Amino acid sequence: MENRFAAARRRYLRTHMDGIYTGMLLTGTLEPHLKEIGEAAQAMFDRLVEQMKKPKDDLIYNYGRSAKRKAQSYGHKALI
Repeated sequence: MENRFAAARRRYLRTHMDGIYTGMLLTGTLEPHLKEIGEAAQAMFDRLVEQMKKPKDDLIYNYGRSAKRKAQSYGHKALI
């Protein structure tokens, strides 16, 4: 079964590189190629989603922390 990334690759090859698509189809290399592309893209997507789930990159927290550092470096007492 094809995932969405393999389907997108198939659509791209068929639309923009019809000669390569047809050649791969006739030689039997299209399906292994699509499987490899689909698995690699899905793995990258899964890693990206896991990275985005981590709370360590909370923008509000980082912004507040850097604002305090700036205040300290300029000697502002109100924000410290």
